[in-house]
Amino acid sequence: MKRAEADEHVDRVVDSLGLPVSYADRKPHQVSGGQRQRFALARGLIIQPRILICDEVVSALDVSVQGSILNGLKRFCRGSAAGLAFVSHGIPATAFISDRIVVMLEGRSSSAVPQRRSSAMPVTSTPEA
Repeated sequence: MKRAEADEHVDRVVDSLGLPVSYADRKPHQVSGGQRQRFALARGLIIQPRILICDEVVSALDVSVQGSILNGLKRFCRGSAAGLAFVSHGIPATAFISDRIVVMLEGRSSSAVPQRRSSAMPVTSTPEA
């Protein structure tokens, strides 16, 4: 990829996450926490991975920022056919982003359901027998 193409690709990814392209040269202390999180995600998306692992990527963010990041992730996965492993304690965000949800308890899979049935997911503190 030539430099100009690479720059355009970076700009597209940054823009797709709702960030001003002009912010790309800013230092971390010059942007908000939500913007830092989106720039961190952009760094992962720029390399066009086949699978992206997101561990609590939206947990500490405002709902509006969560929506922006989740929508950006969905667009990326649809546009690139990349896989996404989304680790979270937040069931609404997980249900929004996922096709299939696996519930882990004490390091083991306790249940797996298609996303459309996520409202029926068991949410317990101990594994079912």
